[in-house]
Amino acid sequence: MNHEYLTVRDVAQLLKVNSQTVRRWIWNGKLPYIKVGQTVRVPKSELDGMVTRGQKRVQDVMQSPEDGFTSVNHVELQTLAESVLAQLDAACEQIRAHVGEVEDSVNVLARVRESSASNE
Repeated sequence: MNHEYLTVRDVAQLLKVNSQTVRRWIWNGKLPYIKVGQTVRVPKSELDGMVTRGQKRVQDVMQSPEDGFTSVNHVELQTLAESVLAQLDAACEQIRAHVGEVEDSVNVLARVRESSASNE
């Protein structure tokens, strides 16, 4: 049996993710590890298993008959993502407009209070 162990940095570089992501997987129990003194090591066999399970889940989603998906159409996904982003941009613009209206109302109220205080 091969007992190869990887550092958090090694795992992060192999998977092209941030080291903090690997640490989060470890602390959340998603990636088994061992402690060697004060350092953490990930058995390569566990990393390979995690990657294989992740690939299996992706295949299951892509071929799941109950969802009706047989493949992922990247053009449709990109179009959907762009549509969602456009809707979010529109919502943000509406929020900015309402914030501007509220600020205008607050300024008017402040002027009315100042005027009323100076008239007393």
